[in-house]
Amino acid sequence: MPLQQVSRRVPIVFTASTDPVGAGVVESLSRPGSNATGFISAEFGMSAKWLELLKEVAPGVTRAAVLLEPSNIVSLPQFAAVQTVAPSFRVELSRISLSDAEQIERSVAIFAGTPNGGLIVSRTSEAIAHRALIIALAARHRLPAVYPLRLFVNDGGLVCYGPDIVDQYRLAAGYVDRILKGEKPADLPVQAPTKYELVINLKTARALGLDVPPSLLARADELRTGLWRPTLEDENGKPLANLGLLAKPTRLAIVPWLLVFFIGASSSRCSAARRHHLRGRSRRARSNRQCRSLASLIH
Repeated sequence: MPLQQVSRRVPIVFTASTDPVGAGVVESLSRPGSNATGFISAEFGMSAKWLELLKEVAPGVTRAAVLLEPSNIVSLPQFAAVQTVAPSFRVELSRISLSDAEQIERSVAIFAGTPNGGLIVSRTSEAIAHRALIIALAARHRLPAVYPLRLFVNDGGLVCYGPDIVDQYRLAAGYVDRILKGEKPADLPVQAPTKYELVINLKTARALGLDVPPSLLARADELRTGLWRPTLEDENGKPLANLGLLAKPTRLAIVPWLLVFFIGASSSRCSAARRHHLRGRSRRARSNRQCRSLASLIH
């Protein structure tokens, strides 16, 4: 993690990390052993749920292409989890690389040339970066697709099953609070998600000619009927500007990251102020105001 290269003393709380052990951020999930701790995005084994969901929403699927990036270390474990359960669903698996847009478009078109196919999109940064293209290709070739996160369904994807990322940021705030009260990141275990969400886009299902089973509808955490287009409003409730399809997830994702890291750095700054017994009313008052301000953000 770049932040650890800058300092091994400033506490770091991360969220939505796919493999912090493999990336060398922590020594183990139970005992991080460093200045960083936090929350992983999901366990690799849950990726098998995507194939089960694909068969449930589109029972006629006998072929599934998993969209992944081979150079990304988190791709293959996810594919392996899907591959393990594929025989029980009698589904033939293949892989499509997410290296570049042209390759994605070409590979999906070739895959769609044979009937009874469906897509499974891995939980990787490359998939998120190409999400607009992937969703458009699934619609163009009428391929049912399962996605790893809500933002894909917000953009028009069929169905997603994955961790509630916003909930992780709420939990991260709790870790920040404990660190500010004296606990060390090395002693706080890295936690897996406790809340997963199933979101279905009914408008996309209708466009694909799919009848979503009532049992699946009953389990869904949310049923969407179209794209999510939030707007900014002035004090009178009048729309100012369209924020685009991804405004909500982007806004919620960025702010907590800034909050967590800012608090970690400022916590060390406040501790340093106490250690060196800063003199002068103005300097003490400024330090105290910063600490009180940060504490109010947590509580």
